[in-house]
Amino acid sequence: MVFKAVRDAVSLYLLLALPILLLVFYDWLSSTGDLSAFPAMRLCLAARLERGVLPYSGFFTLDSPLTLYLGALPALASKLFIAIGLPLTVVSSFKVLLGLLICFSLSACISIVYGARKLEGELPNPQGDGTALSATCAALAPAFLLSQYLVRFQWGDGQHLFLLFFCPYIFLRWLSIAGIRYSGLLSFSTAFFAGFAAGLDIVFLPIVLVHEILVCWRAKHVGFDSACWGLFGGILISLALIVFLPEASRERFLQFILPLRVFKLGLFDDAMSNVSCAPDLRYQLIFFAVSMFAGLLSLRKNILLTPFMYLACAGLILYVAEMRALSSGLVITLFASSMTLILSSFTYVRILLNRPMAMTVISVILLFASGSLFISFRRAIDDSLSLPAVLRRNADPDLAEVLNNETKPGQEVMIVSHFPEAAYPNLLYYDRKQSGYLTYGEPLHLLLSLRTNEPTRDFAENGVKFLAEKIRKDLESDKIKLMLIHLNHEVEDMKTMGLAYFLDVKYTEFGKAYYYTRNRAPKESNGLRLPFIIYRLDEKLDEVSR
Repeated sequence: MVFKAVRDAVSLYLLLALPILLLVFYDWLSSTGDLSAFPAMRLCLAARLERGVLPYSGFFTLDSPLTLYLGALPALASKLFIAIGLPLTVVSSFKVLLGLLICFSLSACISIVYGARKLEGELPNPQGDGTALSATCAALAPAFLLSQYLVRFQWGDGQHLFLLFFCPYIFLRWLSIAGIRYSGLLSFSTAFFAGFAAGLDIVFLPIVLVHEILVCWRAKHVGFDSACWGLFGGILISLALIVFLPEASRERFLQFILPLRVFKLGLFDDAMSNVSCAPDLRYQLIFFAVSMFAGLLSLRKNILLTPFMYLACAGLILYVAEMRALSSGLVITLFASSMTLILSSFTYVRILLNRPMAMTVISVILLFASGSLFISFRRAIDDSLSLPAVLRRNADPDLAEVLNNETKPGQEVMIVSHFPEAAYPNLLYYDRKQSGYLTYGEPLHLLLSLRTNEPTRDFAENGVKFLAEKIRKDLESDKIKLMLIHLNHEVEDMKTMGLAYFLDVKYTEFGKAYYYTRNRAPKESNGLRLPFIIYRLDEKLDEVSR
């Protein structure tokens, strides 16, 4: 029944989304330089794992074990593709896998929603507010794809992956409230992957659990069915992956990484107050407010709006709690706001959905919307890969130029920046390796800030000692010939940790660089404001040490 429902839904409603679908995947698969920082960093970390470097004890990352394991899949897929005669790189394999995941998520949503309509027609609602399943069926594919495309530059990041796994479960759970109950394998597997996604980051777990509380409150009853068992089974298995870590990695994760991930919530980042390096929240907040207003107007007509309105609010609360001033923290809010707005619009025009002329007008509007997004994102990618002359400051080069001119493919460098965008995906595309324990500079300032708070002082003191010892060993190895350290607070942080000798003596400062490139909307380029100091290993001291 599920496969027949999917086939019928594609034939009837996916035609509306076909222009968006084609543009989205053509853009995604053909563009270069469009990976966001965290997915690119995970691809680089996967190469370290392949070389036998232990996570958490061999390199720093705040990622959960599940996220690390998923980040290693593109490298494995690339080898499999090459083995069957398809020479796909790791980046191309990542894009193919993510594209397939998007298609599977959309297909699962369609099968659940359209299957409910095939079974019951319009959902019965004892309170008389209706659910407008026909409108939801018509809106689902275009709403899902347009909402995905709205967060296009953060595809593959933690919040994006969470949404792909969680969305089918949203429809399944809220349809059950309205009277359509799925059971068996479909219910269990959909819930299992939703619970599995909660293990991508510790902050997703409260979102999933509060959603369950909201479902129980709305249904006015608490009971365990196949969906509940699947959800909690997925959560337990995702958390149990910690057991499969090597002992040194598991110990470091539980004693250092996990507490640091929790303590950083609510810790104010200076970037939040700097417009030049944080997303301009005015437009996002206006969009959020409009979608919430539209959702409230349509809520009595479509119960499926409730979970997306909840997700939009939860995502905004999470962004405030993170205080990182990165656009990757707004993915849940933007996606859920877009779904709310589009589903609300279709709920109001559902009476027109059986009229050919109305459907033609809607198709033209969707084509225009998707085409506009395509053009704007293509222009943003071109701008991010070019360096306009007006941006140059005192003829100082861009970070990418320094990497290309001062190092060779395969060489190790160290880029210390509070935000990973300065290092990734440049290191991935230029085939350079981020050397040492510090994959990016966030833990430097986090630990020093936590050291000033009484409840976290002891933890931070131990963390500073551990991190300083790791960096000292990396710099004493003489493998790092080039360092790029941000002048935001990273230079001072390293000196505070007792590493002044390396910056003042062993390495020679010979210029400045800026993070000009990858300055695309939403804007988060710290480098436009403060430079990176370029350090070269002093060759004389290097010879003496040998």
